[in-house]
Amino acid sequence: MNRVKTTLGLVLLVSMVWAPALAADADGDGVSPPADCNDASAAQAPGLPELCDGFDNDCNGLVDDSPFCDGRCLILTRSGPDRIYNSDPDISRQASLAWTGSGYGLAWTDQRDGQEEIYFQRMDATGLPVGGETRITTTSVSSRRPSLVWNGTEFAVAWVDERDGNPEIYFQRLTALGVFSGPVRRVTSDAAFSGEPDLVWTGTEYGLAWSDEAEGNREITFARIATDSSITSGPTRLTNDSAVSEQPSLVWTGNGYGLAWTDQRDLNKEIYVLVLDNLGAPSGTPQAVTADAAISAQPSLAWTGSEFGVAWTDERDLNREIYFRLISAPGVPQGLLPTRITNDSDTSDQPALAWTGEEFGVAWRDTRIFNAEIFFARIGDDGLRPDLVDLRVSIDLGLVSRAPDMVWHGTGYAVVWDDIEVNLTRLTCGCDDMDGDGVSACKDCDDSESSIFPGAVQICDGLNNDCDDPSWPDIPTGEEDMDLDGFFACADCDDTNIEIFPGAPQICDGLNNDCNHPDWPNLVGVPETDNDGDGLSECAGDNCPAVANPYQVDSDIDGEGDLCDSDDGLLQVDLTSAGDLVWSLETVFTAYNGYRGDLAILQGGGDYTQGTMGPGLADRACGLVTPVWTDAPMLNAGEVVHYLLTGQGPGGESDLGMDSSGAPRPNAHPCP
Repeated sequence: MNRVKTTLGLVLLVSMVWAPALAADADGDGVSPPADCNDASAAQAPGLPELCDGFDNDCNGLVDDSPFCDGRCLILTRSGPDRIYNSDPDISRQASLAWTGSGYGLAWTDQRDGQEEIYFQRMDATGLPVGGETRITTTSVSSRRPSLVWNGTEFAVAWVDERDGNPEIYFQRLTALGVFSGPVRRVTSDAAFSGEPDLVWTGTEYGLAWSDEAEGNREITFARIATDSSITSGPTRLTNDSAVSEQPSLVWTGNGYGLAWTDQRDLNKEIYVLVLDNLGAPSGTPQAVTADAAISAQPSLAWTGSEFGVAWTDERDLNREIYFRLISAPGVPQGLLPTRITNDSDTSDQPALAWTGEEFGVAWRDTRIFNAEIFFARIGDDGLRPDLVDLRVSIDLGLVSRAPDMVWHGTGYAVVWDDIEVNLTRLTCGCDDMDGDGVSACKDCDDSESSIFPGAVQICDGLNNDCDDPSWPDIPTGEEDMDLDGFFACADCDDTNIEIFPGAPQICDGLNNDCNHPDWPNLVGVPETDNDGDGLSECAGDNCPAVANPYQVDSDIDGEGDLCDSDDGLLQVDLTSAGDLVWSLETVFTAYNGYRGDLAILQGGGDYTQGTMGPGLADRACGLVTPVWTDAPMLNAGEVVHYLLTGQGPGGESDLGMDSSGAPRPNAHPCP
């Protein structure tokens, strides 16, 4: 918007650029941009747990940074059969792959209609087709070179289209089911060549880079596209020199873009990089990644969360090889020299680079085996190869395999390429979780023990549970078993005595052996003490440890004193107060008979159980089922009564015991 303002005869031209307002929580996850790194996906928001799914779930700028994720594929293998998408006999090529979190989207150039058209197919996590194909273009001229992305809820694809008489860039959104969403959008509209589109999703809109000859020579051009398919800004020319700039590779960093391309300003093809802000404006100047006399081309750029990695084809070794270099967040190449990834005498080119959260993976076309095949290698976060093993991805000696594209899906890679038809192969890290602790063998320092994994809480088990502990696997202090009683120090109340541990049997050693005893280490309540106050402890042989029995009488010689023996047939009677009798229950009796007698009558005639109808103070209580007889005799001065107790069982009534001479006491007047 231009405004003219006149002040004191001066004319000022003020140019204002309006940036579109960010949507207010379009995905309904409670967080709005810019805090929400993807406002089209409720699976990505600050505070969410990081999943191993190939996305930045917690919006911290890092992909799959949970310690449970296998970001280093130590045992990389092909997984399952190759998927071949050949529903027609004509050529299919130039595949572009997108990962949704649960499956894939695939776009490619297809010639079944007599000319090149763009097709789309959904696939499940194993690469099997889901639903039918979608034909995106329906023109009588060439449509080719698709670039596909997933934004969390839908797909979007950009491609080269000649329906306007020359190659132009077009854009189309597709629902998660592969159905057109919104109108097709023509992005470029000049009479010159526009091609090589590379599309990315920023979290709120799309960024698109391509090569364009609108101004006479081929330059890198950029545009922003809104979620309704409208052009937010652009086309904007990003390179401005008299030589060719082509083959752009674009990535989103979370707050801006990274761009790599092939540039001929140095009289030969070299790789350049440039950092852009969130509106697509350069944040600095282009930086040369390569500087040698041979051709460097076909860059593929990836973002790690803190820096870039770029892979490209290089001819400095007299044949085409794959090279790699780290680029700082401001766009400055790191290290003195790039890393050579491939090392054979044949052609290695067309690299496709992906970041896993911990390392890079690169796939490329290679002619070392007669015809061209697709190969793969790992690159560490230090920019160096951790091994020298190249994995062969495609296996077809009869066809030329080329143009790989690759994504990381959280636990492995998926690679697509064409060899007349489009193929997909999955690569897994081959790291099983054998102990079921949620961390695979590639990340777990001990995959045989479920309590040991990176970041594990230290528990009292005699092990160093946390793989991240600098001293692992040394046993932490306090978890040794110094007394060899089978209990670690952290669970043993005394790790210096083998006889003391949780649940230890109480032995007569003057100690409280059981750590679980509520009074430990006190001896209260253990056999070491005289708990009944009769002068003897259980360890000293007290045969009734809960009942005071200083004489230790055991009439039936069963090891249990009479005072606490409930099956010896002996009744232990106690007169608690005047006329109140209590006694111990015996399991051999079902009822009890109590007899009160007059002592004077007993002394006069020897009658222990006196009739209640005669003279004197006699009384009785028969058939008592509780061990209590509350009797209240009215006694005058000088009167004395005595009490006797018998038990009633299956064999009848028990006797009255022995008198002082050892003779049985007669029961002249038993209870009925």
